[in-house]
Amino acid sequence: MQRELRRAGAARPHSDVVGNVILRINPADGQGCGIRDATATVVCLAHLDTVFPPDTALHTQREGSRVQCPGIGDNSRGLAALIALAHWLQEPDTYARLRRPVELVATVGEEGEGNLRGSRAYFATAASQAQSTHSAIAIDGPGDSLIVHHAVGSHRMRISLDGHGGHSWADAGTPNPVHAAGALVAMLSRLADRVRPRANIVVSRIGGGESLTSIPRAAWIDIDIRSLDSACLAQLSGTVRQLAAQAGAEESRRRPALSLSVRCVELGDRPAGHLSAAHPLVDLASRITERVGRAPQSGSASTDA
Repeated sequence: MQRELRRAGAARPHSDVVGNVILRINPADGQGCGIRDATATVVCLAHLDTVFPPDTALHTQREGSRVQCPGIGDNSRGLAALIALAHWLQEPDTYARLRRPVELVATVGEEGEGNLRGSRAYFATAASQAQSTHSAIAIDGPGDSLIVHHAVGSHRMRISLDGHGGHSWADAGTPNPVHAAGALVAMLSRLADRVRPRANIVVSRIGGGESLTSIPRAAWIDIDIRSLDSACLAQLSGTVRQLAAQAGAEESRRRPALSLSVRCVELGDRPAGHLSAAHPLVDLASRITERVGRAPQSGSASTDA
């Protein structure tokens, strides 16, 4: 990404401590005169990582004007847009109209367990350096019509259940972490049915056990809770923890001396939020979308924005 930005004519793209690639373009001296807080930066972000595992074959296929490859929609095309912006912002006619600093940021850790690591680090650094942000725009995902101005919040956690284990016959009755995990999954499934469409709860991964003929010593499940409402998200997160404790206690009631321990570890926490459709940034995005011949659509997603 640094190499491509240099090819676009950028003199000093650099990487920060977490691996973000950053290019700053300042307006010419005096160009910001008359603008309130002219030093506030316009930030454009696109993430470097994809959802695909490292060993996925990345073979590009072309069919006419269409290009296909794993990860190209999420988010190689966003990175391509950053490079195009680098070219365009440095064109003499465009650069002469620039009134505020612009930072193009290719971020790490947007997907999965990354928990927005790159964008969090970027804005934390900006705050520590007293650099104010005028606006932030994430260029992300396939399609040219969707304008995401509703942020889907999420709480992601791993619930681990640990016990003493034993032989499946000789130690019959010993509390079984896998049984407790199964009961918890059933509870969460019923809870998810009750809270939709206001929120959603997904058990995304599950594991545990050591051998076919033993009572497991441990089991775990990963959970992704999502909502557009921050208060709902916090309430559900608390409910899930209570249900986990309940599942562990119910499995342990026959042999209290061998009770299961239950631990909840946070894997990710993304805030919910939104901008009104009348917000100047959303309105501008809608008008630009119409100008290039697309019908703007309001959307919600979980992104660097």
